[in-house]
Amino acid sequence: MAEDYIYNSPYAFSENHVTSHVELEGLEKVSIHSRSFIPYKTLGPFGEGGSYSGDNRGFGDEGKSRMEASVGLNLSGSRITKTDHSFVGADTFDSEGNLITHSEADGTINFGSNQQADGTSATTDLEFHVFANNDAIPGSPDIDVKGRLQIGVVENEDGSSTGMVSGRISGDRFPANETFLTDRSGSRIFLGVSGADGFPLISLPGNNNRNMSKFSISINFDKSGNATGVNYNGTNYSIDDWNKQFTNQNSIGDVNSDYR
Repeated sequence: MAEDYIYNSPYAFSENHVTSHVELEGLEKVSIHSRSFIPYKTLGPFGEGGSYSGDNRGFGDEGKSRMEASVGLNLSGSRITKTDHSFVGADTFDSEGNLITHSEADGTINFGSNQQADGTSATTDLEFHVFANNDAIPGSPDIDVKGRLQIGVVENEDGSSTGMVSGRISGDRFPANETFLTDRSGSRIFLGVSGADGFPLISLPGNNNRNMSKFSISINFDKSGNATGVNYNGTNYSIDDWNKQFTNQNSIGDVNSDYR
């Protein structure tokens, strides 16, 4: 075995990553993601159409985003910990697909100010604010997205667990936004979505707090830490059936996943 892991010392604990590779019983590794994207093929200051390329996609489609905030978490009844976080910006292209510039995203994370745990269950809070402007347009206002979440976990005797996520996403309500959780295997579980409501010239200026989505769900995990289903308002869903409620929505217009 030593020949297969020559990069590791036999004296190293958790591959020398003691903060990101925490070895706890009953631990589930998840990530929270909030992505903002322009659903139009092209964009101008008054919305669809114009001299800049949009992301040309809908909810759940793989592809470009204007910005993304992601937070990695370890869920354990002993303690919920944050392993990492990132803010990702985007490239700007003209309507012919030529690269103009790259715009960085930035933000803030507040985690764990109200943590409670008893060994088999735990709860904590997570707040984030991600923002990015378009460097191709000098003086352009930021896209703002803010999240206020409560996260919990209950470990079951058979090794499975139940995670709870509730909260609200707010900001400019332009462009479209999708917020979701990924499990250990990378499977996506939607939390909330909002459509591109309005247009940049009116919607983006200012540090806005318009309601974008609200959610409160439970997610079942198997012994391996993979999500197996969702419970919302007393109804059980498979992961596919749950996600379809979001991906089937039109990402252009007034969409709020608080009331599906």
